Amino acid sequence: MSAKPGLQKSGIGSYLVRTGLEELDTLGEAFVFVLGHADYYPRFGFAAETARPFAAPWSGPHFMAIRLAEGGPATGTLTYPRAVSG
Repeated sequence: MSAKPGLQKSGIGSYLVRTGLEELDTLGEAFVFVLGHADYYPRFGFAAETARPFAAPWSGPHFMAIRLAEGGPATGTLTYPRAVSG
């Protein structure tokens, strides 16, 4: 998720994150993971500590998660599909 540089700090990013989290909560998702700025995503409840039990190639302080509901795995390995070019 990103906002065009000239439109940053106008609330678009926050709107997108909040709307996405609401939709995922409605769908019954237990966790949401992000790889992003460690000073930005915690304002929405994301924390590196929540993601720590899950292994990923990008683990570290910028790998964060938020728990939306009880349930789901306590640990695991996250994978990301390779990009497919056109």
